[in-house]
Amino acid sequence: MREGDGNFHVTVIGLKKVTLAFKITQKRESKNMLTKCFEYFQCGSIIIDNRRDNTLKFQVTNRKHIKDIIIPHFNKFPMIGSKYMDYMRFMQISEMLDNKEH
Repeated sequence: MREGDGNFHVTVIGLKKVTLAFKITQKRESKNMLTKCFEYFQCGSIIIDNRRDNTLKFQVTNRKHIKDIIIPHFNKFPMIGSKYMDYMRFMQISEMLDNKEH
């Protein structure tokens, strides 16, 4: 069985549009874990990620929710491992967007 995957995602469209997303992907049979994330963070949505491998995704794309909920959570409970640096870059990009430095 494949374990879930999470990421901090940044998309750059053209020269001026930057979007942020926090995502956690799970097999459909582990939907309960995604529901618990949705209930814990009280934001985001659960959607189909990939029909072929039967996965769902919890995602937060609202910048205010990322700034006010997701980032404070990961500042309070830092990750251990390689995704910590991904988070730090994600947080820096969020701050740059807030300061209109993009």
